[in-house]
Amino acid sequence: VENQRGFARLALLTVGQTARHLKKRAEREREMGLHYAALGDARTLQDELLRGAAWYCFFAGRPLPRTQADFDARIRDHRGELTGVFEAVTAALRRILAGRFDIARRLAELTSPAFEQARADASTQLGRLVPADILSVTPKAYLEEIPRYLEAIGYRLAHLQGRVARDAEHIVTVRAFEARLERIRAADGAVQEDVDRLRFAIEELRVALFAEPVGTRGKMSAKRLGRDFLELERALGLA
Repeated sequence: VENQRGFARLALLTVGQTARHLKKRAEREREMGLHYAALGDARTLQDELLRGAAWYCFFAGRPLPRTQADFDARIRDHRGELTGVFEAVTAALRRILAGRFDIARRLAELTSPAFEQARADASTQLGRLVPADILSVTPKAYLEEIPRYLEAIGYRLAHLQGRVARDAEHIVTVRAFEARLERIRAADGAVQEDVDRLRFAIEELRVALFAEPVGTRGKMSAKRLGRDFLELERALGLA
């Protein structure tokens, strides 16, 4: 992540005038700042927006430049796209932070001891989905899926009555996959793209288990995900 931030900052310095214009644009996002307040201050949000847009525009999904000439060429070829990427990222984050704000409020209102395990699990999930550095840790391809994951959390919380036992069973299923993901993440030879793919596959499984009417991206079940995990675990010598 630090390497990523370094490249993004250097890109912003290189496109100076455009970056200054976008910074002023970010400073006008007052409502988003209010929704972000539990995560950080307005300056932190503005930096995250600018760095995130620069990373997505110039570097995400491409090999990092190895020389100054490569870097200069990358900036030259894509600098015209930066404003559009910034606007798209800002719109996405505006929606995500509004959703996070709503879910956090609903979690705070979920005070029944019977719902404590579900509340704690959903709270942990929310923190993982929408951290302060969300654009730094979320691949561009998955950013647009986060509002659906938040919608699924909302559905789960709204339908807990009478489903506490089943919810607890689903938590056990999901946590087993999360533990396997941590083993993969720590393994020699693990590739970040594979880790991200399985990380968000677990989020799809959460939708399928806790909030099926919200809908998953493609077919998803614990059995199907187990096969995906096992394939990578075998490749890494973990199974």
